[in-house]
Amino acid sequence: MKDNIVIKSTKKFETISIRLVFPFEEKEEDIAKIRLMPQMLSFMNAKYPTEEAFKKAKLENYIIGFEAQYAILGTSGFMIFNLTTVDPHIIKDNNLENIIAFLEECVYHPKLANDGFDAFELEREKDIIRKSIAHKNKQLGGYLDCRIPPLVDDVGIYQRGIYNHLEQLDEVTPQNLYQFYKEIVETKSPYIFVIGNVNKKQLEITLKKYFNTGKPIVQSQKHYDCFLKPKSKDFQFVIDEKNFKESAVCLVFKFKRLTKKDKVTISMVRRLLSSEVSNLLFNKLRSEEGLVYTADAINSSRYGLFEIIAYTDKDKLDLAKEKIFECLDDLKNPEIVAPLLKDIIDDYLIAKEESKDYKSYILDDIMDEYFDTILPEKERITLIKKCKATDIKEIIERMQLDTCLYVKEKCDE
Repeated sequence: MKDNIVIKSTKKFETISIRLVFPFEEKEEDIAKIRLMPQMLSFMNAKYPTEEAFKKAKLENYIIGFEAQYAILGTSGFMIFNLTTVDPHIIKDNNLENIIAFLEECVYHPKLANDGFDAFELEREKDIIRKSIAHKNKQLGGYLDCRIPPLVDDVGIYQRGIYNHLEQLDEVTPQNLYQFYKEIVETKSPYIFVIGNVNKKQLEITLKKYFNTGKPIVQSQKHYDCFLKPKSKDFQFVIDEKNFKESAVCLVFKFKRLTKKDKVTISMVRRLLSSEVSNLLFNKLRSEEGLVYTADAINSSRYGLFEIIAYTDKDKLDLAKEKIFECLDDLKNPEIVAPLLKDIIDDYLIAKEESKDYKSYILDDIMDEYFDTILPEKERITLIKKCKATDIKEIIERMQLDTCLYVKEKCDE
């Protein structure tokens, strides 16, 4: 069994970042609870029961940032606590053990009442979610985010966002949310990742003092990829008329015989279509044709989905669709792709080097490698460097249109 504490000691940064991770299996019936629980743990706890007291304690302990959040990869979930503090070597009275004690309070001692979370705070967070989604649906981009998943997902994995399960909010109580918290967090020991100028041995002793409770460490289920398969029948064509001041065409593709390594090639397709280095999509639809306000490609590779969205006038949707397919056909042409692909790969490698200046990216890489959430970095970079125009052509030929959605500006009566 791996050690559940990973510490990267470096003098490169003037802050220390600590990340606690609690893996769990994501279930559809828990969507609202997963969304709400981090909010109940981010702004107060039993020792500091108000936002004001919580903020004061953060300042007194030189805590620059603290947040609870969640991440869902396929059907694997991660409840995550991130804390950043100033390097104690810079501020001598900054006691790292006090900070870890504060973190332990945040994780294991939430603000409770009547065997549950604070009812007022819970209702406030529910209201914030409802208002946020209502506002989102008033915008075309937000509407598409909510509309597309149920259309393309025939197994119930991609549409597990709260926007498609708002009814669950009414079912969450302070008590059943607390029970969920106890199952995911309170009864478990976390995986701990640290980066900064620290003494590894001393810090490990302190961390085990506060977090090694002898309770079982949750092992990740590793169900990170849930590829949706193309339909054997023709694609579905859907037209919605809405009161937006613009219209859009959205094409959603799935892939035949998709593998984990194909995700690297698909990421290169997205970069060819919409990165600043190439941006074939924007150049084709706007610069050459004057068709769109904006266009983008979205790669949901864990689910085997690839979306292309173009915002245009309602009478130009058919033409925009036609030009999108012309753009995809261009990706089958080595003379077009080869020089662009070289620039795309060089840009990726430069960005990868630049990311080493940011602790959050390094923590993400450490966590990804630890839980095996993506291909190992060396293998991923090797595949990117070896990516050829023929690989792009081959993956494009395995793309199959699943759904064509037109959202049209409603005609005035």
